[in-house]
Amino acid sequence: MTTDELHTLTGAYVLDALETDEEREAVERHLTQCAPCAHEVRELSETTVRLGLAAAAPVDPALRAEVLRRITDVRQLPPATRPVGRSAGGPRGLRRLPRWALAASLA
Repeated sequence: MTTDELHTLTGAYVLDALETDEEREAVERHLTQCAPCAHEVRELSETTVRLGLAAAAPVDPALRAEVLRRITDVRQLPPATRPVGRSAGGPRGLRRLPRWALAASLA
């Protein structure tokens, strides 16, 4: 498994949705060496807990089955590897959002 592939498995790892124990172990080894991925796993874990507490409703079994059937056909893309520089988003590559927008998105 390549490093690029490991970077894309953080969400599946947090949701305990990796297909094999070998994948889980590879991600766990990667997390000890990759601070950005470890940080992302912590944040995703916290968000998952908050979302779980926010709404607890039974899931339609047909919907669950359809999602699980289709999820094998869609893989997350690896992170972009182009250098950060000037782009259409602004001088730093991305426009800076106002702090209130960031706070609202986190809420």
